[in-house]
Amino acid sequence: MTASPAESEDSTRTRLLEGALVCMRRSGSTKLSFTEVSRAAGIARQTVYAYFPDRDHLLNETVAYAAVRLSRQVAEETDGIADLADALVEIIVSYHRAAQDDVAIAQVIAMTLHPRSVDHGTISAQAMSMTRGFLRPRLAEADRERMDEIAEVFLRFLLSVLGYRSERTETPDLLRAFLHRSLIPALGLAASTSDPQEHP
Repeated sequence: MTASPAESEDSTRTRLLEGALVCMRRSGSTKLSFTEVSRAAGIARQTVYAYFPDRDHLLNETVAYAAVRLSRQVAEETDGIADLADALVEIIVSYHRAAQDDVAIAQVIAMTLHPRSVDHGTISAQAMSMTRGFLRPRLAEADRERMDEIAEVFLRFLLSVLGYRSERTETPDLLRAFLHRSLIPALGLAASTSDPQEHP
């Protein structure tokens, strides 16, 4: 069975974005070029221009693609955690670990927080929607009317932890303890039902 034109277009776009991530890991975002992306993706350079009119557009699309892909990965990793407080903490720990382990993800996060980025200073509708989707089935009925507030506070903590390091965030265990002491009360949620010794 042959792929439809739309599927083929999505596949080509995905290959180009994956190629851009490979290039970012190798050379950083400042050296991202259409020639390198086309080589990494195994696609003719002219095709890159058909999808992305200029380097800034390619870079912004790559950042958005990587952010959505990472969000899906983190959601899968934390999906089985029943306790809301533990799940929210583990989401931030997972993003933090990804930023430390993957140069491209660290660049994506840095670009998202950079003062000249397209959406700097704005929590995107997509980020709010994904966070609401995670919270909705887990929130107690009494907390549902505050869902947007809880989502926004959570996203602000996430961006802060990703953007600024301290001795409280150096290791996953230190970060977990810090978040249980600070994030969960800030959200106005019940403390974790797991062993309190885990959160000194």
